[in-house]
Amino acid sequence: MLITEQTGFRHVHVLDPVYETLEPLTRGHFEVYPIGMPEDRSCVWVEATKEDSACLDVYRVDLETGEMTRLTPQRGQYSSAAISPNGQHLLATYAAYGSLRELVHVDTKKGKQRAITDSHPKKAHTLTAAAPEFFGFENRHGQTIRGHLFEPERKKGEKRPLLIYVYGGPLGTRKQVTEGNFGSDGYFFANYMAREHGWVTCTIDPRGMSGYGALFEKANFEQVGVPQVEDLTDGVKYLIANHDVDPERVAIHGWSFGGFQTQMCMYTEPDAFAAGIAGAGPTEWENYNSWYTRHAIGRSEPGKATLKKFSLVPLAKNLKGQLLLVHGVEDSNVLYQDTVKV
Repeated sequence: MLITEQTGFRHVHVLDPVYETLEPLTRGHFEVYPIGMPEDRSCVWVEATKEDSACLDVYRVDLETGEMTRLTPQRGQYSSAAISPNGQHLLATYAAYGSLRELVHVDTKKGKQRAITDSHPKKAHTLTAAAPEFFGFENRHGQTIRGHLFEPERKKGEKRPLLIYVYGGPLGTRKQVTEGNFGSDGYFFANYMAREHGWVTCTIDPRGMSGYGALFEKANFEQVGVPQVEDLTDGVKYLIANHDVDPERVAIHGWSFGGFQTQMCMYTEPDAFAAGIAGAGPTEWENYNSWYTRHAIGRSEPGKATLKKFSLVPLAKNLKGQLLLVHGVEDSNVLYQDTVKV
């Protein structure tokens, strides 16, 4: 039994060593991550995004039929799951908007869940009371792109400014548009800008992100940032048409790969993005570590500047809007010299 992306998404496959065949046990446009098996080998327990790409649930998968039985009762993200040998008791960390991350116990036979820990002060619950609205739109290729947004109160005839937060690059299995993601950029800053300053604020996961299947994750290779610009530009058009966004006041921000992506958007679609904040962007991929670049960006050869073609420096002359560059001088991951050169 192994995990492959031969069907386009991470799924459990069964290898028959006698006939040398490989058959998918699970199928569908969602990701599956194995947890373990009981001693009798009657099933395999997995985490999967079957219900919704923003959620992560735990399932029992029958080894004979491939039937998936959901064991987790609530909408949200169940991670680091552990299951008792008899399959009746499930422990996991659980988070959702309205429920800060806690350790929970699920009785899989009764379908009941209870929190084991209570680790957040009352103020934390107050600060995380707001929940963003999830949305999806079709990009120019007919693929569904996911996002969530905070929206201030609408006033008839008013066009509101838009602020997009993006990461955009492959990151194992992680993505931004999920239940219970209380990040500083995509949640707290976004909620603040919507509530206090009247901006429509959103987080978008374009192609290039992990957790949406092989097509999305590999879209970035040898064309770094290009599919993301397409999807983010299509997202801007969707939000202009559906959320009273002012097309002249669209801003974007991100850090690390998101800092690169912010610049890529502003240099290659300068009429779509009026302002940006780019934090610690790897704008010279030949300076970045090889374990990431050779799998996510493009092929490289020792001693040769084969990744030079992905530099953002030649594109910077196209900038029309207002761009703030931010970078820590002692950054040992994305080198400060990248931003200096830009």
